[in-house]
Amino acid sequence: GVPVGGDVLDQRLVMGRMLPHFGAGATLGPRRLAFPAHVLDHLGEWQTITDLTQPRYLQIIDEAIQIGNMPRELKALRSLVRRNYGLPMYEEVERAKVRLSNQPETTIGMHFEDIDFDELVPRWDFERLIAPDVRKVEGALDEALQAAGMRPEQLSVVLRTGGSSRIPRFVKMLTDKFGADKLQEMDVFTGVVSGLAVAASEYIT
Repeated sequence: GVPVGGDVLDQRLVMGRMLPHFGAGATLGPRRLAFPAHVLDHLGEWQTITDLTQPRYLQIIDEAIQIGNMPRELKALRSLVRRNYGLPMYEEVERAKVRLSNQPETTIGMHFEDIDFDELVPRWDFERLIAPDVRKVEGALDEALQAAGMRPEQLSVVLRTGGSSRIPRFVKMLTDKFGADKLQEMDVFTGVVSGLAVAASEYIT
């Protein structure tokens, strides 16, 4: 399998579209040194944003606000870290991801203290950001078919389970490979429980 779930796709949106609002591209001082990229790397998961509350990171951010060319965005980063807005940011990104399954574009907005922006995200750019993940999933499908000694046209049903399987780019990939008439959607809870039941029966026998 491939560990590509909704949280991974949320990360793609955060790292691909949100970072400029939090200081990505900022330069510091008369020598125009780049703002340390490793600081913004912590935004890749909402759980790791809290790492930036360590004094050494807060000092970097505070100094960057004083000597950087993007004080507004760097203040937004400080607010994100100090006020623990990482989870609300990821929740807003997740909602935007869901909307993009039904709309050609959507807006990711955050308006908390020093954080104040609306980022317009077209579906085509979201699909660009997740393209490597789509290819990984398709590659895993090809490997599974090869291991089973089957061709796509030999399958009678392809079950889609979970929110990520509703994303148009994944649906298109499955449609191109197996045909739209074979795709069926299964409730995620039913799918997980059924899988556990099969695994349990195999373990017992």
